[in-house]
Amino acid sequence: MSLTRRGWLQGAAWGVGIAGGVIAARRRRLRVLVLGGMRFVGRAIVAAVLARGHAVSLFNRGRTGPGLFPEAEELLGDREGDLAALRGRSWDVVIDTSGTNPQWVRRASELLHAAAGRYLYVSSTAAYTMSGSLRVSEESPIWPAATDAARTYGERKAAGEREVLRYFAGRATIVRPADLFGPHDYDRRAHFVRWALRARAGGEFLVLGRPENKVAFTDVRDLGAWIAGLIERDVRGVFNVAGPPFTLGALAAAAIAVGGPATPVWVDRRWAAAEGVDRKQLSAGTGSTYEMGSPLAVVRGLCFRPLVATMRDTLEWWDSPKGEAAGEAAGETPGMTAEAEAEVIAAWRASGGGSG
Repeated sequence: MSLTRRGWLQGAAWGVGIAGGVIAARRRRLRVLVLGGMRFVGRAIVAAVLARGHAVSLFNRGRTGPGLFPEAEELLGDREGDLAALRGRSWDVVIDTSGTNPQWVRRASELLHAAAGRYLYVSSTAAYTMSGSLRVSEESPIWPAATDAARTYGERKAAGEREVLRYFAGRATIVRPADLFGPHDYDRRAHFVRWALRARAGGEFLVLGRPENKVAFTDVRDLGAWIAGLIERDVRGVFNVAGPPFTLGALAAAAIAVGGPATPVWVDRRWAAAEGVDRKQLSAGTGSTYEMGSPLAVVRGLCFRPLVATMRDTLEWWDSPKGEAAGEAAGETPGMTAEAEAEVIAAWRASGGGSG
């Protein structure tokens, strides 16, 4: 029997949906448990999972973003020991965004390994023993510290991974992000938005490094959308999420496009370190070279929005009443003042730097 064009289109309408210009197969509604608060990473992931029509249960202490997602079930507890709200329940998949303590991961995995089909653990590139200045693949060694002996952030994340794999062998997905930025970043908000703020102030602004230096970070919303797709497709394995390949020069250009006309002054990192310049007071990406990339994740569907979009949206959030209130409550400032930057730039030029 031949299929007419109209019949094909009707069949397509029954079997698929079109979202974002991409034809996607009709999805089974998943029951998803998210372990963690709704401050930044968890917020982005939950928003993406809910947007795709899945049923979400949120387990946390109820301190960050209570009521933010009224369509989600809220389960109160504490990963330090109070997991009562999780007992006697079942889910298709667990997404762990708050497993900074491997003992927490052990308790959750032990309790849920028979109650959940899969476990997705948001780890970190800090789990690698190699320096971030080296290209690191998913096969590179991670810190070997045992759960009870892990001390540093990287050791704790690596130990958490092993706990997940211990209880969810063959049913686990490990995601290792590098730096994540975007709206609602209450912890390091000034570190990224400072690019656009300095450009908006006009004049010259200080950048440590060279325009061609590589940097690696990802918009947290892109991470959230990708993770939502992973759990739908039941993708398992280990994946780095270290942004698309771009440079400090691209960051500066995006800042100028969003903030307005300004001139970056490129200062040698070694000179700045010898002079005691605190790179933590400067914009994101100016402290080190990071060229990891995300090739395996991209093969599995990870997409990145334009850098200008992340810069613009983060600046708009910073300027909003919520962003301003968060900054005031934390007593935060947007890093080094323009006057202090001008002094560093003057000293750099007096040393013969930037003379070509």
